[in-house]
Amino acid sequence: ILVGSSLQDYIYSGIAGINNNHLSIKQNTFTSVNYPIHGDAVSNATLTGPYTNWTISDNTVGPATFSNTNVGSGISLRRCNSLSITGNTICNVSSQYNSVVGIAVGNSDSVTVLNNNVFSVKCGSNTSATGLSLGVSNEVLIQNNLIIDIGFTTLGNICEPVGVSISGGNNIKFYNNTVAMTQSNSVAYAPWYLSSYGMQINSSGDVDMRNNIIFNN
Repeated sequence: ILVGSSLQDYIYSGIAGINNNHLSIKQNTFTSVNYPIHGDAVSNATLTGPYTNWTISDNTVGPATFSNTNVGSGISLRRCNSLSITGNTICNVSSQYNSVVGIAVGNSDSVTVLNNNVFSVKCGSNTSATGLSLGVSNEVLIQNNLIIDIGFTTLGNICEPVGVSISGGNNIKFYNNTVAMTQSNSVAYAPWYLSSYGMQINSSGDVDMRNNIIFNN
């Protein structure tokens, strides 16, 4: 359990999960960290199974004001079983050189993403910025999240802003979320794949969408 801490100016990871189960990360503040909360049971060769029973709640990830810091993602987790991400604020996550994501989850089962605020996620040229990215996962509830101001760091950048990206899976519920894209691509001649998307579903899957507001300026 990690509760009530403040981490800042770490070069790589604030909290990196290796061989951890039944982990709770609550009410912490992460500032200027490349990967503030990061767990990857896919690439970790020492693991024989997924991370189990992780709770990520009521944390603040990112600086209070936009500073164009080099951050790869706010919360990034792969291969989890029974994962809860609730009540977090991910803000001012940005990089001039790499793609950035507010919340990224992949290869996981029994996932709840609830009541999170994700805003000011910015990318540089020839990269992408995504508010919420869900890789192929099963039994997922994404509800009551606010995702706004996903775009580029500098006017003239060629980048792909995406509010929500879903890559497929089974029994994915997407309820009562608000996604507001206020920046479209700044380069008039950019090809279609560098457009701005409120929501992007990349492959077939079982996605149930209800009562959402998705706005693309």
